[in-house]
Amino acid sequence: MVKAYQDNREKIKEISEQRDKFQEQEKEKIYKFKHKYYEKIRALEKERDNKSEVLENQKDAKKEKANKEISERHKAIEKVERILYFLGLDTGLKTKEWLNFDEKTIHVSRDREIGLIEKFYQDEFLKAVIVIYENDKPKNKYSLVVVGRCRFGGQSEDRHILELPRAYTCVYTKDNGYFNIEIALKDLPTVEELKIYLEKIKRKLLKDFMYEYQTTKLELLEVKEKYKIDDFKKIIKYRCKKCDFFLTEKDAGNYSINDNKCPRCKTEGFGWWKIQA
Repeated sequence: MVKAYQDNREKIKEISEQRDKFQEQEKEKIYKFKHKYYEKIRALEKERDNKSEVLENQKDAKKEKANKEISERHKAIEKVERILYFLGLDTGLKTKEWLNFDEKTIHVSRDREIGLIEKFYQDEFLKAVIVIYENDKPKNKYSLVVVGRCRFGGQSEDRHILELPRAYTCVYTKDNGYFNIEIALKDLPTVEELKIYLEKIKRKLLKDFMYEYQTTKLELLEVKEKYKIDDFKKIIKYRCKKCDFFLTEKDAGNYSINDNKCPRCKTEGFGWWKIQA
């Protein structure tokens, strides 16, 4: 029994040493084996990344080329839409009669006092006046504003033509006619103080806006001289026989045309002429 005890101890030691030696040898072999495949994997990953980069660059170049072409074509479309906008001005909803509001009908909400009404500018497309009126403030009781109407431009769908300055001023005409230009300039305690202030700023008043307006007006006049509505009738979807108001397919979505009534002159029945393709 003692001998078996000693033999087993020796054998366990021998087996353990062989095991540990084998483990070390195999560990080194496994490392080299893994490293060999790691290099292959890294090479494949590098090849994958290089090819992916080429494909990404091709994709981006294709996208950039398409976007550039789309942008250029949009510019061509916008140019035509801008021309049509100007051509439709005389048959549009912003009429010359709407432009020429009577200064005597200018009114301030709640019948507040008006201290001054003075012309600022007027031509065939723009009319604006300077108004001083009483407000609700306890100290700076009077407001200096410019209000008016412009037949082109606006704050929403016409903004791309000319952006009109807007700020609530409590000023309108007695027939509830709205102003599409409202500019609040200054509040002071008295009308006289505002008049003095007005004289100081009058030469520079709305200088930037008036420059943009005159530039757009010049473009409008050039368009009217060079083109006519019939030049574009292939892209006009609806046109009124009576007043010549027209809509392209894009614009038609902003109007209710199911009742066959012209939004401008309200002609019923055959007032609309639907352009056939």
